[in-house]
Amino acid sequence: MTWANNQYSQTFFGITPAQSKIAGIAPYRAKSGINTVAGSAGATYMLTDHWSLGAHVSYGKLQRDAANSPVTTDKTQRMFGGFVMYRF
Repeated sequence: MTWANNQYSQTFFGITPAQSKIAGIAPYRAKSGINTVAGSAGATYMLTDHWSLGAHVSYGKLQRDAANSPVTTDKTQRMFGGFVMYRF
């Protein structure tokens, strides 16, 4: 879980009165609280004593004010990554 304070929530998910006039949508006040619930998994495979391959995947869902914000178009957060690593 990720918790966000008022300043973070308003910056990324809120709409101020000035922004509201420009965008033509109602102001939105995003408050602090649980912002994301997520899970992740990763794996590493050693090819040799020095070289290895790795992968990471995570999936999260925006919650509460972040999910209900008019600027939110996708309530899911996905990340995939692959890595080649060298150990000295």
